[in-house]
Amino acid sequence: MARLTRFGLLAAAFAAVSTMALAPVAQAQPPADAPSAPIENAPAPGPVSVPVLQIPNLGVTVGGLVVPDQWIGTIEVASTETPGQTHIWGRAAEPRICASYQNFASLQVDFVNIANGRTGSVNAPICQQGNGVFVHSGPVVADTGSGPILFTAHVLASGILFDIPGVGGFSAP
Repeated sequence: MARLTRFGLLAAAFAAVSTMALAPVAQAQPPADAPSAPIENAPAPGPVSVPVLQIPNLGVTVGGLVVPDQWIGTIEVASTETPGQTHIWGRAAEPRICASYQNFASLQVDFVNIANGRTGSVNAPICQQGNGVFVHSGPVVADTGSGPILFTAHVLASGILFDIPGVGGFSAP
């Protein structure tokens, strides 16, 4: 019964995220007679943060002293200069994760582009490897294609007793 309830909850969350990922987003358009903005001193295009709607990855870990601890992991997304490619970062909810035995942890992000059917998987590190201080790791580049993306994320680390995958969606530029 409990397994059926968890499956139903996960299915409902995935359905809600996919509905939101497919929903059209209204964008303001300038009037047709508006003068165009000057582009002489425009800043160079760079990565732009992409909003991510997600239910975080949850888990329980055990360290060297067999003390249980919680694990909460999310992802952050940004555009790249190349359309269809996306920067993805793994993030821990608390800085102590990077200062513990879990500082080699990463999130495996499996994704599907529902506009063109492209699928893939990336391994997004959470912290810089083995530094013992809280420093975010750099992004990995995923070839997602442009359009609405649905994903699942789960932790790859030693000492994980169980892991409830995170789910979510974003619109890749």
